Amino acid sequence: MLKDIGGVIIISKIIDNYLENKKQDYGQENINSTIALYEDIPNERLKYIFSKIHSEINLLFKYLNSRLSYGHYTADASRSLIK
Repeated sequence: MLKDIGGVIIISKIIDNYLENKKQDYGQENINSTIALYEDIPNERLKYIFSKIHSEINLLFKYLNSRLSYGHYTADASRSLIK
């Protein structure tokens, strides 16, 4: 993945560091149900991040759907979707 073509190696390291930081920020819970959907993604960090985001969106939509009968959503759930 790291090829020394001018500044490419530096950019690649920056991207790898960024992805690793995001992976650590997201935590490890709630990815088991979606990780298999991303098995064709060669980058393990991206695979994990996509799975985590997918799981979080599913949880938020499940919550929002449960609120339909009340006619409104909570501000916390709305803010979470914006993130």
